[in-house]
Amino acid sequence: MPNHFHLLIYTTAAGCRDQDTSSSAKQPIVQGLALALSTYTQGFNKETGRTGALFQPKTKARRLLDLYEQYPRTCFHYIHQNPVRAGLAQRLEGWVYSSYPEYAGLRNGSMCNQQVARELLDIPIEYDVFRREAEQVIDPDRVAGWL
Repeated sequence: MPNHFHLLIYTTAAGCRDQDTSSSAKQPIVQGLALALSTYTQGFNKETGRTGALFQPKTKARRLLDLYEQYPRTCFHYIHQNPVRAGLAQRLEGWVYSSYPEYAGLRNGSMCNQQVARELLDIPIEYDVFRREAEQVIDPDRVAGWL
């Protein structure tokens, strides 16, 4: 996405325990991402001679386990559908920055641990089943109520 991105991160880090639902449980991840984005933006701006923000202003985090039981899996597919919804790609596999092609068996290599994602989110291992599920359009109004 030109001005933002989504990451679905699994962590077992201290301070992010399942039973801890306070906002302080998210702080190490949010602060780390905010620092990485700030550092990247400063370097990019210096390299290109520009100023200002590159991304939407605030780094946000949501503990998916605290929400509706189907939300984590729905969120996974929603993230993959985002570039199509925004008109940046015609098909899910068309967005080069997406992990969708790896999960769909269309591209090798990934920073994603597919085994963990498939286990935690109960994602189909069969590529054709995964593709059919992933292509079911998710209504943004449906997930907006979960946020």
